[in-house]
Amino acid sequence: MELSKYSPGMMAYDMVLEKLVSKGKTHFYLGGGNYDYKKKYDSVETAVTGGRVYRSLWLSVRYRVRLKIDKYLH
Repeated sequence: MELSKYSPGMMAYDMVLEKLVSKGKTHFYLGGGNYDYKKKYDSVETAVTGGRVYRSLWLSVRYRVRLKIDKYLH
């Protein structure tokens, strides 16, 4: 008998997903890694990346100031 479907973690995922689906959501990020539990939800792997790398503090400050100016002007 397979008891893993009764684990608290799986039950929590099921409840969260049911709530999201009832609200019309179609996507839910399950985190990284290729784990068996994700197959239950017919999940697909999607690359999720983002970020910035600054060469110096000055460039970082300059970029952030420019973002704030652009946000203020628009």
